[in-house]
Amino acid sequence: MFDELPATGLLEKLSALIYRWRGIDAWPTATATVFNCEYHGGRGGQYFEVSFSYRAAGEIREGSYDEDGSEASPPFQAGDTFTIRWNPKHPSRFYTASSNSERGILGAIVFLFGVLIGIMFFLTR
Repeated sequence: MFDELPATGLLEKLSALIYRWRGIDAWPTATATVFNCEYHGGRGGQYFEVSFSYRAAGEIREGSYDEDGSEASPPFQAGDTFTIRWNPKHPSRFYTASSNSERGILGAIVFLFGVLIGIMFFLTR
């Protein structure tokens, strides 16, 4: 499930780099069980908040993430399962291949890179 596809675009390449840099491929896996998949739609976009539980470090933990989608096609139903990776140093932190969690990180990196380029352009005028 966590086999990486060849990175084609800039964001995919950055995502693959972060995945390797953080050592996510070495994190233990767990089966996550969905207990809620709630639709949110509006000006901010259409997405589902997927809430689930998983066992890590001998304890049952809960997590959630946002997944893009339309109201007509929810990605999960209560009771569905999927595989996650959890951080052995911080078991409440997890990674799932369909999570939008890295989009925020990647967006921030791209934004900061743009600001840096802008500052360099301004200083070299």
